[in-house]
Order: sequence, then C-alpha cells, then structure tokens
Amino acid sequence: MGTGRANLVRVGMDRESFEPRVRGHLVRVLRAALAGAGGLEAAAARLQQREASNLLTDRIADGDWFPISAFAVMLEELEARVGIAAVEAMAATAASSILPKDYAATSSVERLVATATAAYREVNDRGKLVVDVEEGRAAVRFVGFPSGGGALCRFRAAAIRGVFRVAGAQDASCSEASCIDGGGAFCEFRVRWTPNGRR
Repeated sequence: MGTGRANLVRVGMDRESFEPRVRGHLVRVLRAALAGAGGLEAAAARLQQREASNLLTDRIADGDWFPISAFAVMLEELEARVGIAAVEAMAATAASSILPKDYAATSSVERLVATATAAYREVNDRGKLVVDVEEGRAAVRFVGFPSGGGALCRFRAAAIRGVFRVAGAQDASCSEASCIDGGGAFCEFRVRWTPNGRR
C-alpha cells in the first residue's frame, strides 16, 4: 500500500471525534463520476487537505475508509454538475454492486433483509442498519450514524431503492420519513413495492 493510502486509513482510524467513514470503492465510483463531470478540483477545494490530496491524486483504494463528510461534499458537487437524477441512478447501481454476484438470480426481499446488515457493514464503519418488512413495504433505519445532509440522504434513498429492485421489488419506491438533520432520532426511509408482482 502506498503512502497516500496508509495515511488515509491511519488518519481515519486516529480521529477522536465521531467521524463516520465509507469504503473506498464507493468513493472511487463517485470520484470517476466527478472527474467525468469536470468537478474534481471544485470538490477538492471544499475538503480538508489530506482528503483533497488523496482525491486529486487517486490514492484511494477500494478497501480504504473515507470520511463521510468528504463523501457528502463530493455528492453535493456532483449533483450541482450532473443533476440529482443522474446521481440517484449512480447510487442505485453502486449499492447493488456490493451484493453477492449471484444475488439477482436468487434474490428475494426476505433474503435482502437477511443480508442487509452485512452489506451495510461492508461500506460503513459506524452505526447499524435496522430493516422492518411487511408485505409490500419496509422501514429502513440508519441508527447511530449522522445524517450528512440532503445529498447524502438522497444517495441513501436511491441506493435503498436500487437494492430492493435487485431483490425483485421492481417497482420499489423509497422516500425519507425522518432525518437526524430535522430533529429525528435516526434517519428512516420508507420503501413501498407491489408484492409478488401484483399491480
């Protein structure tokens, strides 16, 4: 591992403040989109020096951890350049990519709930994911994990929708019902879909 990656991981691990982090492979997806939209330098200008340096020089490995606050800044910059809908489409694709390779062939909403916690821990280092499912609807809660603002909440909603669609809920919709930024105890998203393919 090069010096840049070692520093990135060490800085994240040594911070005494509660700074949640996301996995490098999500940051790399976002970095590529930002580069394509001409927004890397603008995003880097809004980040702390170390995160900006790693972002600009592409020293972020898939397994590294990256501060969620910096990830949120990248999302905001990308939304400003390509629009919310484009970022939401990217979020759905990125979220479904962390599922096991055979997931789509053997997927179900029930299996999704059973594997949701493991998938969450793969990309987040704090808090927990709580999913309650009834026929045709679910509540997805991020407990013990700060909101991060509007762009991050929109990313989460799109990612949840994408994962539910991979699990067979093709008409799944997702909206934020409660947010820490709005005074909620946690961020909660409501998912709805037509059970068993009924319309």
